[in-house]
Amino acid sequence: TTFGLLYSKMLAKKGKVLYLNLEPFSGLAERLGFREDGNLSDVLYYIKERKETVFHYIQTWVENHDGLYILPPVLVQSDIGALEEEDWNWFFSELVGKSDYDVIVVELSNSMRDMQVGFQECSKLLVPSLRDYSSAVKIEELKKYLEKTGQQKCLSVMEILYLPKVNAWGNEEELWSCMNEEYTEYLTALVEKEQE
Repeated sequence: TTFGLLYSKMLAKKGKVLYLNLEPFSGLAERLGFREDGNLSDVLYYIKERKETVFHYIQTWVENHDGLYILPPVLVQSDIGALEEEDWNWFFSELVGKSDYDVIVVELSNSMRDMQVGFQECSKLLVPSLRDYSSAVKIEELKKYLEKTGQQKCLSVMEILYLPKVNAWGNEEELWSCMNEEYTEYLTALVEKEQE
């Protein structure tokens, strides 16, 4: 989550970026101080109803955090699991096709009934990992899953990231200033590579 936010913030220096966190317990409401009215749970309801006005509500509830647009995450975990594959398909295709964001960063969650849905519209699949045996095995399982489910496109755009350590943070001010020099250089290089 820290990587997703800081990476999105770096991208936001180059264009309009929306960050969506689909984790059931992200902890972001407390740490980023989101207002209580309007969040991803409300958007998920409109997705289920196939409301064409879902983007109006996204724009109404999205918050600008120092140049990065963030839709407050769900407050109830079961809201994410309530959507079916076709609901996610509709939402992601509509989001990519109709929104005015230059980049949409989505932090996927295994609370989704079928995670492969989230991969279908991705132009890049970034997978942060540790450099240990357990993490390496998990990455191999992910690759096999993508192969077995016919998602070769995802494999071709997947990049495993071995992130430098970053300082801990507890609120928004600490988040934007938590990067040490090594992490800043790493993210800058990653974003510059994306722009090529």
